[in-house]
Amino acid sequence: MVHNTLPKLVKVLVLAAFCLGFSISPIAVYSQESTLEAALEEILLHHPAEIIGFKWHGIPSEKEDQQIARVYHEFGLRPLWVTTKGPGKRATAIFEAITLAGDEGLRPQDYGFADIQDKWGSREPHDLALLDMLLSVGLIDYISDVRHGRVQPVKEDEAVFYHEADKDIDPIAIINEALAANDVARFLADQFPSHRLYRQTREGLKQYRKLASTAKSSQIPDGKTIHPGENDSRLPAIRQHLIVTGDLNETSDSETYDDTTVEAIKKYQAQHGLADDGVIGKNTITELNVPFDYRLRQIEMNIERLRWTDHDLGDKYILVDIPAFSAVTMFNDDVIFDMPVIVGKHFHETPVFSETIKYVVINPYWTITPSIARHEMLPKLRKDPGYLKKKHISLFRGWSDNKEIDPWSIDWDKVSPRAMNQYRLRQNPGPWNALGVLKIVFPNEHSVYMHDTPNHKLFDRSVREFSHGCIRMDEPVKQGAIVLNESNGGLTEERINEIIKSGKRTVVRLEKPMQVHLVYQTAWGDKNGTMHFVRDAYGRDKRLEKALY
Repeated sequence: MVHNTLPKLVKVLVLAAFCLGFSISPIAVYSQESTLEAALEEILLHHPAEIIGFKWHGIPSEKEDQQIARVYHEFGLRPLWVTTKGPGKRATAIFEAITLAGDEGLRPQDYGFADIQDKWGSREPHDLALLDMLLSVGLIDYISDVRHGRVQPVKEDEAVFYHEADKDIDPIAIINEALAANDVARFLADQFPSHRLYRQTREGLKQYRKLASTAKSSQIPDGKTIHPGENDSRLPAIRQHLIVTGDLNETSDSETYDDTTVEAIKKYQAQHGLADDGVIGKNTITELNVPFDYRLRQIEMNIERLRWTDHDLGDKYILVDIPAFSAVTMFNDDVIFDMPVIVGKHFHETPVFSETIKYVVINPYWTITPSIARHEMLPKLRKDPGYLKKKHISLFRGWSDNKEIDPWSIDWDKVSPRAMNQYRLRQNPGPWNALGVLKIVFPNEHSVYMHDTPNHKLFDRSVREFSHGCIRMDEPVKQGAIVLNESNGGLTEERINEIIKSGKRTVVRLEKPMQVHLVYQTAWGDKNGTMHFVRDAYGRDKRLEKALY
């Protein structure tokens, strides 16, 4: 390669040396850097993706060479992280982050760990040029995975994965950000989700990585249900498992199901989404027998899901965990309310998304969706046009006309499911209303919201998949008061109950917006360092496992 001018840095060094009276050869200074840049250019001309030797995520194979060349052309065909003396501080920070990627549920090998390590100590220009490219591509992949996840969810399974997680990668922007950072190590650490749920689940990852490598998984045989006070030969093995998981402090060879073991089992059941009744049945044995290496993988999958969602959940927000059937309200990273919920049943699954709560409706109408009107209401109307009156439902023609019509005036046998779209059905406020006494609205494309229900007996069930996709609340008045405590001077539970008693439909808009996040977490850590695992309600873990591993 022929250079007509010296780089600015070399010119400065030569001038400084001359002014100080030192003798220095500009050609000697320049030749080392020149050789390194020449090696870099040589690699860029000869299929760099193949030479550096590992796959660049999210970039089609035929475009990898083009993207690598584009990055280095953007920055003047010069090394970004190394000099002739070897890797600099920025390179060290990048390599350390890649080395410790496993702590975040990532895989160092995905970011060229072995190749970087192999070239790290070399001072040969060709090796240094390769090392620089490895660090660049490794950094881009690492940042992309940390920000958006290891998989592109929609491309893997459009039906079940979080559609907003699919993001385009901008390699040049990522490199620019890293070069502009005063502290690259801090810059890399700041890319991870900042909320408590991520931090606590990451700590659980460390715990189960240790269990997976050192502890033997249980193989407790099936048998009769064990009740407190009964004898069973499996109890010593059950106790041993509880000791390993930290749910029991002392072991015993006793085959009697004693009170201490009962309390430990109740704790274990609560942590695994089971009814904490202390009875050891088939479901409890199944959970006890899940291998620790699968638990580790389950945690990694759920950390992946957290990378798909907003990395900053806000100061005050509601977190609805669909498979856990729970809604937790957080304020400044503390749980201020934890409430059981009901979620969508199969074929009406509650979607995953984040939105802003805009208003709360007390004594709401229930406007019946076209789908429910076609598939559920029309067959009932054909049998009995008086059904609507019995259920306090008003009938309107069209979606803008508020003039009520008589359902007896229509021959429902002649109305097709498609023609049902011309009618609007609205249930009036009252104890019969399917939405109960209150609903929390966060406008979204799925028409999903949180609401009360007239049937609170369903909350006694441990598995609560009964809705058409919306989230039914067990304690709507308390949740409503928390959402509205900064609106209209703060609406207390007492004031909300007064409005409910009046029967008047009342809409209260939030003066300060509040976020709601609907997530699908089958594993998470709590503030006490305890991991929780729940049933995979919609069967999504298997699909995600296939995509990741």
